[in-house]
Parts: sequence; C-alpha cells; structure tokens
Amino acid sequence: MATLHSRGISNDDTCPLCNAEKDTSTHLFLLCSFSSACWFGSDLGLHIPVITNVTIQSWLKDYISSCLTNEDQKLVILQPMFSILWLIWNHRNKVLHQGYNPNPLEVILTAKTLSCRYRTAYTGPYHHTREPRAAKSNHLTAAGQYQLIIKLAEARRTKPQRRAYAFVAVNMQGAEVFSGVNCSLANTVIGVLLEAMVEAGIIAKNYGFQHVLFLTDRVNLRQVFKLRKSTDWLDSSRIADLNFLSQNGVFCNTLVVPHVVVKAVWCFAKQAVNTPLYYRWFNPALS
Repeated sequence: MATLHSRGISNDDTCPLCNAEKDTSTHLFLLCSFSSACWFGSDLGLHIPVITNVTIQSWLKDYISSCLTNEDQKLVILQPMFSILWLIWNHRNKVLHQGYNPNPLEVILTAKTLSCRYRTAYTGPYHHTREPRAAKSNHLTAAGQYQLIIKLAEARRTKPQRRAYAFVAVNMQGAEVFSGVNCSLANTVIGVLLEAMVEAGIIAKNYGFQHVLFLTDRVNLRQVFKLRKSTDWLDSSRIADLNFLSQNGVFCNTLVVPHVVVKAVWCFAKQAVNTPLYYRWFNPALS
C-alpha cells in the first residue's frame, strides 16, 4: 500500500488491520498488532518483540536459519510459517476490499486447519501398513470401477454463521469402513465439500483404497472437481490436495445423486452446525 501511495494510486497508506501505522510489508507481516497475535496463536507460538531497523525479509532469513538445524525440521517450520504469511495477506485484502472486520482468530484457525491437513497427508494418524487393495473387476457401477463409495454432505446456518460436513464410507460389500463429521472454515458450500473430500480421501489412502467414488447432491461440486478450478483460493488449495492424492495413487471421481441418498449423512453434518463437533469412527473389524 505504501508503494501505491507513493505512486499516487491510493489516498490512504494506513494499515487496514490496525489503523495505526503505515502499511508496509514489514509492518503488515511483523510489527502490526494483528500479525503479532497471529504469530503468537500459530503452531510456531512466536512472540514478536518491538523491533526497529529490521525488515520482514531479514527477520525471516534469520529465524529460518536459526531453527532449521536438521532436515526433518524444515517442513515442520516452513509450512506453518508460510501459511501464516499468506493468510495475513489474504485477510488484509478481505478487510481492505471486501469490508471484513479484522479477526486474527480466523487466520489462526485456518492456519491450524492447513497444518493438520498437511500432517495428516504426510504422516497420518490413521496410518496402516497394509498393501494397496487391488480393484476387483466384479464391482462395476454406472460411474465406473471402484473399491470404496463415500457419501458427502454439508450443512450450514447463518446466525451464528457456521458450516460443517460429514462423510460415510462403505466398501462394495456394503460394510461401513469409516465416517466423520467436522465443522469447517470454508467460505463456500463447495469449499466445505472439497474439504470433506480431502479428509476422506486421505483416510481412504491410508486404508489402502485406490479407487474412490464420492456421492454428492451438489451439481456444482462435480463441475468444480471435473474442471479442477475455483475462484476461491482456499478451494483451489483443496483441489491441489486432491491432485496430490491422485498423484499418489488414489483415483477419485464424483457422482451426483438425489438428496435422499445422502440425507442421513446430511443429518450428521447438521448436528455439527448446531453444536461444534469433531468426530471420527473407524470399523474395528477392518483395522
């Protein structure tokens, strides 16, 4: 903003997050009270002191150099760090261009969600050592050949604004393999369902399934999944996660079904909308 102001493009170079200091990159990402709250509440738990004569670039370089003592720490430090940087920038733009009220808690919770998804994807609390399951040729549906069918549903309320999703996975013999329900910070209905697809897809991968069919009553979800494009950057990150799953041997597809098919799953999601809820169930007979 300070650069635009110097070029005569903007009439106000005040930080939109604190309305107290000039909006420079160092102030925005490091010295602003909003950013300090985000850093402290993040997985890194950084307390940013009042620093003078330092830039955000030099601070990042010094911090990364001091923390990365071995290769294993690299992604543990870099993932939450760059998530916070991007989320601060994105939130600042929402406040400036869309009239949002500054809310550091939104940045902190979104960063923690991204970190949890990262850890689940690379380590996985549902880790299984079993070999990938070979697809059986006798399970051929109108949508294709699959080993696992996952029903998805989302629910939402406006006051207070809250979104949630639920999923139930069954194998081709009709046995329930796993299920889950969770609140979501996604901005869109499609984002909520994409978040559900990513989490359920990761669990399916760790169970050894390679061919997964998602059932949804949202036509838009199938369109977004087919095009692999979205105007919302968070939705785009979830699509990137689905692409990552595909690159690692999990082949997914979607099928639009009547609401009655996913109504029971929708009821689970509705419970998480009324009362914040996080729940997972895994079939012990299949563990």
